[in-house]
Amino acid sequence: MRTATTIATNLVSRYSKVTMRYTDYFHSAQIKENLGKKSKEEPPQTNDVILDIIGHDGLWQRWIFLWMLLAAMTVSWHYMAMSFYAPNLDYWCSRPDDSNRTVQEWKNVALPEDKRCSRFKNQSTLYFMDDNSTNLSTGEVVSCDSWEYDTSFYSSTVLSQFDLVCEREWLVSLSTSLFNVGGIISNVIVAHLSDRFGRRPLLATCIIIPLCSGVACAFSTSFVMFATTRFFVAFGLNGLYNVSYVLLMEIVGPKQRSFYGVAIHLGWCVGFVCFPGVVWLLRDWFWIQMAITTPLVVLLLTCWLIPESPRWLISQGRIKEAEKIVTKATKTNGNYLSNIDARLKMMMETRKVHESKTESGTILDLFRTPGLWQMTLIIYFTWFSGIFVYYGLSYNTNELAGDPFVNFALSGAVEFPAYFLTMFAIYSKGRKIPMVITTGIGGLACLLTYPLPSGRLNFSFM
Repeated sequence: MRTATTIATNLVSRYSKVTMRYTDYFHSAQIKENLGKKSKEEPPQTNDVILDIIGHDGLWQRWIFLWMLLAAMTVSWHYMAMSFYAPNLDYWCSRPDDSNRTVQEWKNVALPEDKRCSRFKNQSTLYFMDDNSTNLSTGEVVSCDSWEYDTSFYSSTVLSQFDLVCEREWLVSLSTSLFNVGGIISNVIVAHLSDRFGRRPLLATCIIIPLCSGVACAFSTSFVMFATTRFFVAFGLNGLYNVSYVLLMEIVGPKQRSFYGVAIHLGWCVGFVCFPGVVWLLRDWFWIQMAITTPLVVLLLTCWLIPESPRWLISQGRIKEAEKIVTKATKTNGNYLSNIDARLKMMMETRKVHESKTESGTILDLFRTPGLWQMTLIIYFTWFSGIFVYYGLSYNTNELAGDPFVNFALSGAVEFPAYFLTMFAIYSKGRKIPMVITTGIGGLACLLTYPLPSGRLNFSFM
């Protein structure tokens, strides 16, 4: 026959498991009031001692999540900047310094049908011609050596500052590719460093790198300097995004990880939608670059508020540091539990025993283990194809008919319902089936662009 104490303990344990399903802040306040009267009761026992003590989801996790939303918004601005740094501008061969002709007169008289990249060689005869003349149509054509740009909207762009037009147009794509290469290299290096030195130091480092590089980028005096600084911006921002994601997954419970793992991308969407407004207000790539770099100052000044991952600290045997963080997090979430130090030491001892029985793996084991290497290749291919299409569409919204700012904002806004549907699908249908369905729909939509007319489509609702 069970004793009254055992029965009471089981009842409290069941009650705790039920209340853990609710994530509303006001309900967390009620939990705080209730647990304040029962500080000596045992927490629910699961396989995760840290989260059993802290709470799987609470105010402590949520304010860290809000900081990460700001970080995600800043990352999206820098990733999408080239869409407006090198927009579709009208440009033409520049007029001679001593020319008194208007732009339209110059285009009509001195430029062949291709008014952007070539001009007639014998420009001197133009000064003796009537303004209405269209002579020289059969003259020798040479390539432009300098250009003028339409400044009716943009006062300055990367395109106009470094003359990334005609034969140099490919440098725009090169800059974007180098930017993405910086992100790829960051994935390997920053991930290793964060496991060795901790999440928090890498957060600060990955803010300082793009902050300094972003400011230097704004003052670029050549395309090489511009592309190089953008490379380091991507290196730091991609590391910031990944370390933030890993830290978030380490401080929330297993049942909440799907929600937070998707919700963190909402910061990206907010930045995506707001970015055209920033460009519309500033219209100069120098000030746009400074504006999207400024939030990194806020992140740097507040990153000391972000705690180190208790899980990582325990893996390094730093129990005292982990105890301070866990104690503070426990109080913030409204949980008051005793013997935190003893619980963490027990967890570390259990971890040591487990590690002594298992061999450490490497990335090569992903491709050596039967079954695992097939899944790894499928995931790699899925990520590659998804990102390839995503950025291909996002970077080319300027090619669509209509207002480029509206098109850009709409392309970001459609991600909001997509993420909410993703949350619903993951919780109701799992991962595999929704991934197959959405990938198929995306691929079919891309294929359906081929039957569409090649010209621009104009829609009228009046």
